[in-house]
Amino acid sequence: MKLKSYFQLEVSLENLCNRWSEIDYNFKKKYIVDKRIGIRTLDQDPVENLFTFICTKYGEKIELDDLEVDGIKEVYKFPKIAALAQDGVEARLKSLGFGYRAKYISQTAKYICSISNDPDSWLVDTLKYNRTKTGDILSGSADTHVKNNERYPSIKDELLKMTGVGPKVADCVCLMSMRVTQAIPVDTHVLQVARRDYADNSNFVNIIKSRVGSKKTSNRPKSSLPESTTVKMENCSGYDITVQEATELTKIIKSTSKNSKATVTKPIYEAIHKMFNVIFGEYSGWAQSILFVSDLPDSISSLGSNETGASDKPNDIIAGSGDAQPTIQPIIQPTPLSNTTEGRETRSKSKKIKLEE
Repeated sequence: MKLKSYFQLEVSLENLCNRWSEIDYNFKKKYIVDKRIGIRTLDQDPVENLFTFICTKYGEKIELDDLEVDGIKEVYKFPKIAALAQDGVEARLKSLGFGYRAKYISQTAKYICSISNDPDSWLVDTLKYNRTKTGDILSGSADTHVKNNERYPSIKDELLKMTGVGPKVADCVCLMSMRVTQAIPVDTHVLQVARRDYADNSNFVNIIKSRVGSKKTSNRPKSSLPESTTVKMENCSGYDITVQEATELTKIIKSTSKNSKATVTKPIYEAIHKMFNVIFGEYSGWAQSILFVSDLPDSISSLGSNETGASDKPNDIIAGSGDAQPTIQPIIQPTPLSNTTEGRETRSKSKKIKLEE
């Protein structure tokens, strides 16, 4: 049951990808024609994910010195939030090479402890809709996605109160730990994909035009429907759109520089977020993740090797090994702050923070 929930297997990724391929030729080209990879978004521990993403940013890893004693690597469980909130943690983290992130970790831990007597359960108990509260055995079910999408604005607003958490980190946590399937983390790479594949070539506007053209009215031929006709997006509340509005969103996205260091401003972030929501609907966050990963050449080339592929991006890609066509779909797995999850230990090449729980 836990594995089914963790991998969110109650949702058919194949059915979603086939549906997205029908409505978007760019997605179809990547997924079916070019047979690029697909990924399944996991339902990961929100505490670990929150602090992991606070410690990372696009294109960067924290490199720490190797620590080995008599050939044995030191491994620890992920620290409790109360441990991270202790006095002296910030200085200790700085000594380990966390830099300015040390302050973010310490202050976020202290904030959560200040509003909850059970800080490690607060993110789930307070923010995340979980079916176990109503007596169901399985915490992961398709209806939890609907519930959490409805609560998305309030969940994100609460995350944004934490030090070091901006819109992208908040959306990463929402998408990968809170079952908010409409969350779209936007960075410069996602901006490049949005501009190249949906704005510069007018793909987004054409998708909306095709939906307008398919609408039926009793007295008007569908070809003569005005561009002011509103297109409703099924199961994606708040994202009805007209062709004119789609054109305006496209202009905002195209206003950015084409280089890889273009700044993601608030208007651009919101425009890309709405565009993907409108195109792909309820599971638009999953679709965007597939587009993001399929655009990383280093991750694509690693799939045909006999070793587990891993990119040097913040979201490493874990693939099946041994076969040219892996039987297990690659999945997003952020690099953990510690090297254990729920008591399962792994080896590490980095120093770890040893804090009393």
